Amino acid sequence: MAPTEFPRGLWTLDLFGSYEDRFTGIPREMAMGTAGFNCYFLDNISMGCEFNGMFAPQEQNPRDVVGPQPRDASGIGLAYSLRGHFIQGDGWSMYGDTALGLVDFNQPTPPGGSHFNFTVGVGGGVTLRMTQRLDLMLGARFFHESNAGLDGVHHNPSFNGAQGYVGLMWKL
Repeated sequence: MAPTEFPRGLWTLDLFGSYEDRFTGIPREMAMGTAGFNCYFLDNISMGCEFNGMFAPQEQNPRDVVGPQPRDASGIGLAYSLRGHFIQGDGWSMYGDTALGLVDFNQPTPPGGSHFNFTVGVGGGVTLRMTQRLDLMLGARFFHESNAGLDGVHHNPSFNGAQGYVGLMWKL
């Protein structure tokens, strides 16, 4: 059996940028930059944390009552991640992953919501070896953001969308 690309005990640093969109015609999108650390506690399976910087341009939903235009929001977040590389070839892998986290925005996000929100991302991607210690990452996730009703059901708009990302993974 060939040696694994992601052996137990490996640590990685991931840097990636992403874009999330609802694709519903309602103005709502988000850009995110992420730095993550992962530790492979089993061959091909890691757990780690992701530090996120987010920017959400905010527009009034056309279905909302006319009111003041919401201000663009930026936020910082922290998420717990789990990743499993289940299919591997010579210099590439396919993986599934999830990230569960918290984010604090400087403006209520989505508009009508709260500054503090929970995030969930579930999806997968591929890694492509560029050098012995550097892989290209390409992936997609279902992305959810809301305050889980902590401010009441009338102040809990959510964001559900598709997240695409591209980045680099350094094997430390």
